[in-house]
Amino acid sequence: MSLNKTITIKDVATKANVSVGTVSRVLNNAKNINPDNIKRVNEAVKDLGYRKCSAAQLLGSKKNHSKIRTGNIGFVFAELTSVWQGHPHLEHYSKAVEKACREHGCHAIIEWADNTKQGELPTCVLEGKVDGVIVMGTNVDYSKYGNLPLVGISKTSAEIQCVVPDDRSAGRTVAEYLWNKGHRRISYMCNSSSNMMFISRFHGYKEFLEQMQSFDPDLVKMYNEHIQFDQPQTSFPDMTLPLKELLDLPESKRPTAIITANDWTAAGLYAAFRQQEVSVAEQISVVGFDNLEALCCSLFPALTSYAIPFKQVAYTAAQKLFAQLENPPDENISSTELIKGKIVERESVRTIKS
Repeated sequence: MSLNKTITIKDVATKANVSVGTVSRVLNNAKNINPDNIKRVNEAVKDLGYRKCSAAQLLGSKKNHSKIRTGNIGFVFAELTSVWQGHPHLEHYSKAVEKACREHGCHAIIEWADNTKQGELPTCVLEGKVDGVIVMGTNVDYSKYGNLPLVGISKTSAEIQCVVPDDRSAGRTVAEYLWNKGHRRISYMCNSSSNMMFISRFHGYKEFLEQMQSFDPDLVKMYNEHIQFDQPQTSFPDMTLPLKELLDLPESKRPTAIITANDWTAAGLYAAFRQQEVSVAEQISVVGFDNLEALCCSLFPALTSYAIPFKQVAYTAAQKLFAQLENPPDENISSTELIKGKIVERESVRTIKS
């Protein structure tokens, strides 16, 4: 190996044939490590002449009660590539994190999945450029980050602190809102039945209607369209078939309102309504989720939507991370904070008078 090359924790992991997280845990004398892994890491360290560097230190013990060292935190989109940059949801997240950073006098380093090799830590972590990380992803191996302060968003975890939107409560709130508007036959429509957010919203909807003894499985239209998430969708989903199935029901069983899993699905439903010459609100009311204002207001009539609190989720996550940095706990802590949003009323829902 070239004498001019700095030996990194990644080099040690490669030579020892273990993960970067395992190297970090060995270097920091963590417990419950396979003895064979300890031996291989120590041999690789000796062979390469590796000296423990800032990246390993940052991945190491939280018992160092110093203040922020680099002045940076990482914001990692673990499963989304940079083509998503500029998407309204992610812009809300990023701006909220940057706002929290300004308040604490530090900077955010944003990394996307396409800037990180599969199975590896983000570059900002490997190079020791951050004091802690906010991670967004639904299938993240948090253990590879070692003891670096972490907060997760978008999924719950028993390993670290997490802040997530309360999607179940959102589904219940929308169903209750329509119930209070006089609707009793309320449908739920979703084109990605494997999406955990959509499933949680469905469970909230179902929970409320079961409580009111009005849940009808025939009004649930959930199917799993193959959706590629490597880049944002550019066309609305085709909701023609699920709408036709609802319209084919006897008139006494047809829904008077439809809850769509998100605003994007609602836009596809609006297109299907036009084909079937069904009038939104006048004949069937519609409510979406996310409150994408540009989209909601471009639909006619303008779409009522539940505003998922993206900014508050990210801002709260950043505050939790700064709390860890300013007062490091002696051991890993785990918790989940659920953040509720609110309904933004527009013109897509009518009131049914009893």
